[in-house]
Amino acid sequence: MSATQQADVDDILSFVQESGGRFLRPQCSIQLSPEGGLGVFAAEDIAANTVLLRVPKSAVFSAPNSSIANLLLEEGLHGMLALVIAFIYETTGFRNASHWCKYLHSIRYTDARGNLVLPPSFWPAKSKHPLRVTALNTLHHALDAEPEVVDGYERAVACAYKWRTEADLPIPPLLRRPETDDQRTRGLRRFVAVTYALASRAFDIDDFHGNGLVPIADLFNHHVTRPHVRFEAAADVCVICGESGPCGHSHTGLQAESQPLLPNAELCVREPVERPVSLTAKIQEDHAADTSTGTPPEASWLSFPADDCVDIRAVADIRRDTEIYNTYGELSNPLLLARYGFRVLHNPHDVAHFAPEVRRLCNQGGQGLVSRLRWWQQTGYALYCKVTGASDDGDSWQDAVYADSSGEPSPALWALAELLSGAGNGWRMMRRSPVTAASVWSRRNANGGRNRRALTVLRRLAALKRALLLAALPERHSMGTELLEDEISIVNRLLEKLGRSRKAL
Repeated sequence: MSATQQADVDDILSFVQESGGRFLRPQCSIQLSPEGGLGVFAAEDIAANTVLLRVPKSAVFSAPNSSIANLLLEEGLHGMLALVIAFIYETTGFRNASHWCKYLHSIRYTDARGNLVLPPSFWPAKSKHPLRVTALNTLHHALDAEPEVVDGYERAVACAYKWRTEADLPIPPLLRRPETDDQRTRGLRRFVAVTYALASRAFDIDDFHGNGLVPIADLFNHHVTRPHVRFEAAADVCVICGESGPCGHSHTGLQAESQPLLPNAELCVREPVERPVSLTAKIQEDHAADTSTGTPPEASWLSFPADDCVDIRAVADIRRDTEIYNTYGELSNPLLLARYGFRVLHNPHDVAHFAPEVRRLCNQGGQGLVSRLRWWQQTGYALYCKVTGASDDGDSWQDAVYADSSGEPSPALWALAELLSGAGNGWRMMRRSPVTAASVWSRRNANGGRNRRALTVLRRLAALKRALLLAALPERHSMGTELLEDEISIVNRLLEKLGRSRKAL
């Protein structure tokens, strides 16, 4: 993730203040983080349930809040693509004239050396090649081409030229039509970098705004197991106007969907959204109360309408001089890298994925193992999930065969190893009789029994995986080297566990 710089902080705080938001200061401060970039720190002890940040939804940067909201709506653009196009216009089109200038200029899509920060799918082939054997590729397919991003770029360029003609909008430099293949490649890569930067910061605001950027909220760094805060927003709002309470659209029902949502959209460039008069008056009133009566600041700004704001709220007590962490979810390092551009040490959600090694082992073992794997794919895995209560969630068997960060094989990997290791008669009985297979898996699931032949299969799979990972390690440290090292560590722990289990049998 590209980092916000210390020089941007004053402008960000000023934007939040001017927009009616409140950041809990001096209890909290924004400083350089050991994680890299900036972070939010506790300057004193903070109790659980304290609201650290409250930002009106009108101050959230979203496509419906942007200066070109009407044009985006007319084109049927929404989601991340609409947010990216709006960001490009605000930052490279309107620039200092943009209502959002103070905040948006802090969001960069290059690193400290000026290089574009790109997702793994757009890395150079030389950097992607070693990672083909990791879960980043085999499980999450994050090295695959993303044609939808290319389509989004081409659509954004087409819209820019259309809006120049119909709305007299200057074309942002990033969306100028390329004249050569090299220009197209450079333009696409910059567009992808912008998309990656925004996707790594965006929050899901509500049914009206969709994805949005929240100033200060995007400065809380991620902790994989012990976050201090959570993001809160009332999501159930009118999809037409964003109102959290009763509105005219709630009475018209589906009829409203067929009517024009915003009149004169064909030529209108929307002005930045203004705060409701009642909220503005409330802010002014509370400012006066804070300065004249000595009312504690938090007590006054927490009286803002919560449904019309987004919050960062403490979910645990926070000790003084501690960095305050949010969480992006229970994500492995490959997913963190693919979505946000970073990894964390000792991530408990990491896995070593074994589907490719299973296929390779079966192909090396001849038709007998190939037949067993085919049965597992077509019948066995679904039966296994039904018998053991495992949830497949529509995923394939390939997603279920892994070792977790401690080196423990997943239940499905154990079951498959036992299937591949079973004697011929037992295998034929399982294939011919689902009842027999169900009985075997139920019994083993209940007592945790393992057999020596299954351990042998797992050791062969682990040895295959380890050899591939070691061979893929580049001579020089490069992007993604840490992912290879993470998975090698998991496989080493798996081999240690298998060795101890074998001795215990």
